[in-house]
This record gives sequence, C-alpha cells and structure tokens, in this order.
Amino acid sequence: MTRRDAEMGNEVDKRRARMLKAIYEKLLEHDPDIVEVVQFGSSVYAPEFSRDVDILVISKDPKDYDIYLDAVDEVNPPFNVDIVVIKPGRELREEFIRGVLGAFNVLFAVPRCENSCHDLFINGGHQVGIT
Repeated sequence: MTRRDAEMGNEVDKRRARMLKAIYEKLLEHDPDIVEVVQFGSSVYAPEFSRDVDILVISKDPKDYDIYLDAVDEVNPPFNVDIVVIKPGRELREEFIRGVLGAFNVLFAVPRCENSCHDLFINGGHQVGIT
C-alpha cells in the first residue's frame, strides 16, 4: 500500500465516521428515549468490503419503525443502512446477540449505559442488559 492509498483510506474512514455521527444524532432527534446506538457487523470488522452499515438502536420507548428510517434518510448517507430497533429487556435470538458481539462499535450510549453492549448476555443470554 502506498502512502497515498493510506491517506485516501484515512479520509474515507473520517467521512464514514462523520456520517455515522450525523446518523446517530438524527436518530436521537427523532427518538429522545434512545439509550444506545451500536454499529455492528461487517462495517466494523471489514469496512472496506461492507456494502451497508448495520445499526442497533436500543430505546426505552421505541417509536414507529419509519421514524428511524426517516432519520437516516435525512442524513442521506452514501451507503445503505440497516436498522434494528429493540427495547431493553426484549428477548433476542442467540445468533443475533453473537452477531452483534462479534464486531461492534458503540456510537452513542447514555453515560450510565457505557459499554452496555458487553452486557447482552444476561438472563441466559437472551435479553438486552439495559434497564
């Protein structure tokens, strides 16, 4: 890899980080009950090969799903965004939990919930660890 390639890669990473920040800020505008926004999947472990960005939104009082799609549309990212919205305490399939914990990046968490994605494996590994 040349220095120029590395610089271009860093610029792409910075643009994606700015875009993800804008997305979670819009999500928070549309749903003030969000306690955590987590990027997970291939966009974390292999961003250069990912086709989309997977985002897990944990909200104390989830809104209509279209609200979250509208928030992302307002940002108009140059990549597809898949959103999963859950409420704390909701049972989740173990495969989903493993997929999130396999590679994740906490984009936003209310201060008392920092690193709560690590706590997904409570009560037999089937509930979100935020109350």
